[in-house]
Amino acid sequence: MRGAGDGFTRPNCVDKYQKRFVAIGCRAWALVGLGPIGGEGSPPEGAAQQEERQMAAKTTNPFTFIQQVRTETSKVTWPTRRETLISTVMVMIFATIASIFFFLSDQAIAWIVEIILGIGR
Repeated sequence: MRGAGDGFTRPNCVDKYQKRFVAIGCRAWALVGLGPIGGEGSPPEGAAQQEERQMAAKTTNPFTFIQQVRTETSKVTWPTRRETLISTVMVMIFATIASIFFFLSDQAIAWIVEIILGIGR
């Protein structure tokens, strides 16, 4: 096990100012055997399972969910009909250009391979 003076320093798992658990750093150090397991600053055993249960308990009924969805969709800035038409035309043009480019590239490569290998004569 690594100790002091080996070039590795353990993170302080409790934020000195807000006294909260700094989860990412301490869990990473605990995985390599350097973090405080069950010591000061570590979460109580089963905290992850307890948090999952609390999240599952916060379910919303379907009526409230639909209201929330309507509220959120009303906040979206939808494109105008003209913007949608212009975007669609641009996508079609670039898709056509890309397909022509790849067709010509494929034909050129096939021609070069035919010349080199003499296949298909």
